This record gives sequence, structure tokens and C-alpha cells, in this order.
Amino acid sequence: MDPELWRHLPEELVQRILARLPWWSNMQLRSVSRAWRTLLADCEFLRRSEPPVGGRRPCWICRSRDASYTLRNWSMTRSLPLAGLLSTDPQFRLEAATAGLLLMAHHSQPLGRLSFLVNPLNGTRRDIPPLPLLKDPSLCYSLGMVADRSSRSHKIIVVHSELVNCPGAPAQEEIFVYDSRADRWDMVHCMQRQCDDYRGLRSAVFVNGQLYILTVMNSEDGWIYRLFLVLPSRWDEVPARICIQTLSNVHMFEHGGRLMLVGETKTGGRAAAVRIWRLGPSMTKWHEAFVMPDHLLLQLHVPRRGVRFKVHVEGHFACFRGRVVVVCDMLQGSWASSSFDCFRSVDESEFLLEPRLDVVL
Repeated sequence: MDPELWRHLPEELVQRILARLPWWSNMQLRSVSRAWRTLLADCEFLRRSEPPVGGRRPCWICRSRDASYTLRNWSMTRSLPLAGLLSTDPQFRLEAATAGLLLMAHHSQPLGRLSFLVNPLNGTRRDIPPLPLLKDPSLCYSLGMVADRSSRSHKIIVVHSELVNCPGAPAQEEIFVYDSRADRWDMVHCMQRQCDDYRGLRSAVFVNGQLYILTVMNSEDGWIYRLFLVLPSRWDEVPARICIQTLSNVHMFEHGGRLMLVGETKTGGRAAAVRIWRLGPSMTKWHEAFVMPDHLLLQLHVPRRGVRFKVHVEGHFACFRGRVVVVCDMLQGSWASSSFDCFRSVDESEFLLEPRLDVVL
């Protein structure tokens, strides 16, 4: 198009045009002119770029063997180098990704020290404040980063667990949560646990502003997954339970304001199906929501070894990475698969990322 035409277009019209451009072009188009750079980096412009529900498929953020990061859209026809946004220092790792943000952490430091959040699509970044002073920071472990959609914030959940040498003695476990809107850490609960009946916390999500944690504990029926609502003064158990002997590769997440669970069910010790459950309104039972079709299950698994996959959930998509990538669109209720060839040069540092220009740090 004639540059003179662009020069004389009303500013409001230019904004509307740029707002309709593909999400992956924002950082690239900033080099067109000073005016475009100012507009495309403007926080208010970015905040108005919220995608429609189910309007954008997630993309992959991958770390290659040369320590460089690449962002790919789902069709794998485009890639966006992330030089200058993410650390290529081998001491840093990609810790988590959710709702448009990436969490980078230094592997020799507890989470909260030398850690930062970044949105690779709009170039905004924020250092995370250090955790409160702990007796032994090396005993911290992360349950990851999740989105609290009710407060439009990101939460990082860290557990500080005491090391107990005496069998049967109670141990103390503290749960800390970082809130991106408040930009601070808070201890949400401190609990005593019995080591003999407890294997640890497995995953955590926020639903309607409340923290739910999935644990593995012993019971009369053997080891089971137990779900708790974490309150400031106590843990309230949610009655829904699942036996660990019939389920593996379990991941809990939030979708549409409901608790969801994905896992591989087994029959006779062999993989039988990959299912996604939704917790019912009564909070007493997991109801089956989606089942991976058999022909996709056969593509996903390694013969004679059962299903071996990594599960990523972003927005309305659940993705299973095994021999191929299998995707469940939970909004449409449809399943599809994609070739895995494009990931042959990728190491384990990979996450699914929801393209969000509107999340500004």
C-alpha cells in the first residue's frame, strides 16, 4: 500500500487495523515506525486486545538444544524468535506457562529469587519478589503457576515442607502463593501432616478465587487421590476421591469455572483410555466429560508400554504429547492429532502457551 495513505489515516482507524493483525506480529511490527512502536507497546492498547472465548488456539514455547527459545503457532507454519525476552543462560529454566505468561527461574535458587514473569507476545516482564524468609529455602518445591480468572491474576504456588527424620512424627508444610496483581507472596496455610499416610501435594488450581489442592494419601482402600479446599484456618476435604491403582498421569485444572481432572485409566495394569472428568455441582463425584478416541490413543502411546504422554492444558485445549500430539478442544468437544516431527530438535523445556497480548506486566 502507498505509505502516504498510511501517513494520513486517522489514528483511530490505524488502531483498529493494528488490533486485527495476527497475535504473532505485534513484536515484529514495532520496527515499522516510531509511531507504530509506541502504539503497539501501549498498555491500554494491549489490554483491549483480549481474544474472544475459544478464538485463539494455543501455541508451543520450546527450548531447543542450542538454548534458544521459539514460539510456534499450532499449525507450525510460523516461528517467532524470542531473543532478548527469555534468558538463554543454561542456569535458567522455563518453569511454567499459563494464560499468556511464562515463568522463568534460576535452577540453583529457590523460586522467587532470580525469577521473573514475561509475556513473549508483548515484551512485558516483571521480576518476582523473593519469598519470605524461610528456615531452609532448599526444602521448597513448586506446584506451578495457575490463572485465577475470577481476579484476572496469575498465582504461583510454592510449598515449604519440613524434612522429618523420625518415622511417624508430624511434619509442617507451609503453602505460599504469589499474586501477580498484588505483586507479593502470602502464606495461605500452614498444616501438620503425618508422613506415613501422605505422599505429597500433586497439583493445585484456583476456582472462583478459592484454592484447591490434589494430594495422594493412604486410606483403608489403599493409596488414593484426595481433593481439599484450602482455607486460612483449615483444609476442607471434597468428598470426590479416585483410587490411584486405576489411574495414572493425573493432572488437575480449571475450565469454565469448574474443577477438571485428566488421567490415564488402566485395566489389568495396561492402559485402557485417556479421560477427562468434570467435578459435579454436588462436589461428591467426578463425571466423565471427554474420552480420547481409540484410534488417537493408538497413535499416542508407545507399543507394549501403555500410554506415555505429557499433558498441557491452556484455555479450552487439552494437549497430550506422546508419539504424536493429540488435542482435545473442550469448547467444541472435538479431538485431533498432529505430527510430532516438528519437535525432534526440542528438549524437555516446552510448554503450551495461550496467545494473550492483553496480559500486561
